[in-house]
Amino acid sequence: MLVLILGSACVARPVSDNATLTKTDDGAWLYTYDDVGVACILTTATGSEVLVDFGDCLCCSSDIDFSCDVTLSGDALAVHAHGTLVVDRGCDTCGTCESTTVRCDAPDASGDYTLTYAGKAVPVTLPSADWTCTGPTAVL
Repeated sequence: MLVLILGSACVARPVSDNATLTKTDDGAWLYTYDDVGVACILTTATGSEVLVDFGDCLCCSSDIDFSCDVTLSGDALAVHAHGTLVVDRGCDTCGTCESTTVRCDAPDASGDYTLTYAGKAVPVTLPSADWTCTGPTAVL
C-alpha cells in the first residue's frame, strides 16, 4: 500500500529583502532597517516632506521605532533612515498588512538638487507638488 501525505510547509523564518532579521529570546522576530528601500520627496503647504519606504508589509508588528533625517549639503539632499520592529511570535493570520514607512521633514530648499538614499541618487527640483523617488514604491 502506498500512502501519500500532502501538507503545507511551515516557514520557520520570515523573509525580508531589506531588513536584517534576528530571533528574540521569546521567539518573535526583530526586523532592523538601516538606509534600505526607497526615499521620496515632495513639497506641501508646510514645507518639503520625505517618505522612506523600507519595502516590507507586515502583520502582527509591535514595538515600532522608525526614524529618518534629511541633510542639505550644497546641492545634495541626503536621506538617512533607521527602523526596528518586532513581528510577534505565533502570528497566524493577517487581515491587513502594515507598510514599513517613516516620514520626516526636509530642510527648506528651492532649486535643483540631488536626492540621495541607499546608494541611489535622483535629480529633484523643489518645490515640487509631485513625489520624486529614488526607486519604485507601492505605498504612494
